[in-house]
Amino acid sequence: MKIAYLILVHKEPEQIIGLINKISVGSSVHCFVHIDSNSKCCCNLIENEVVGGSIYSIYNTPWGSFNTVKAELFLINKALEWQADRLVMLSGQDYPIKENDFIINFFAKHRDIGFVEGEKMPIESWSEHQGGLYRVNRIYFRFARKWRAFPMHTKKKPLNSFFNGMAKLLHNLFLKSSLIPIYYNGSHWWAITKEQAAYVLKLSIDKSILKAFKYSINSDETFVPSILYNSPKNKFKLKSAPIHFLKGLNKSAHADILDEKDFSGITSSQFLFARKMDFIKSKNLIKLLN
Repeated sequence: MKIAYLILVHKEPEQIIGLINKISVGSSVHCFVHIDSNSKCCCNLIENEVVGGSIYSIYNTPWGSFNTVKAELFLINKALEWQADRLVMLSGQDYPIKENDFIINFFAKHRDIGFVEGEKMPIESWSEHQGGLYRVNRIYFRFARKWRAFPMHTKKKPLNSFFNGMAKLLHNLFLKSSLIPIYYNGSHWWAITKEQAAYVLKLSIDKSILKAFKYSINSDETFVPSILYNSPKNKFKLKSAPIHFLKGLNKSAHADILDEKDFSGITSSQFLFARKMDFIKSKNLIKLLN
């Protein structure tokens, strides 16, 4: 089985080099790395130090932008050209918590299953934000280094109802795709089969799909889940289960930084990877894992 790790990077080259060298063992594993185009110094350092990885720096990938999906699709294409059997999306703040042989055997055992977290929107617990649909039914643009939305958001109830109604009309008239009758929100960090990856790549060039996502925000968390969970019934085996150890998500939208105090919980878990790792705060934890 050939495993391709698709890694999105924007900082901490030394940490990325350690990650790539840890997982790039043998000819059956290869890392395809995209570095934010605003991080040229990071790119040069990684290119000079890494063996067993392909390094690219094409898109500027600010948080929330559709360029993150473009970078993801670029890496999917490169991995399929390499004839990968399994594609695993990671960030530069991930780290394996199982041995490489264990990870390879795990994916060989679940050869036909795609591990993609996906929850139907609207999501009841996101009531203030239309159950998450605010991410896809508005046009987002960056101004003064901040994301703005049209129609805008407000916490004032009468205005909020008005703007949400405008957003629904805008979506139905201009953004809706018949291929995505239901949006799914999930994690950006998935592990899919080559058949599933090829399907995502095929639909990614459909004009209605692009229209449905390119103006949205945080599309990296909706693009792949929405395409795969809207695929024809029984076409793919999908499991909405995480493969990452995370801490703190029940308290906020962001995972906590992990350190050596988390070592016991990490190593006793069933997960394959852990996030988030910090170059300074997680240094002792990474030493323990190694």
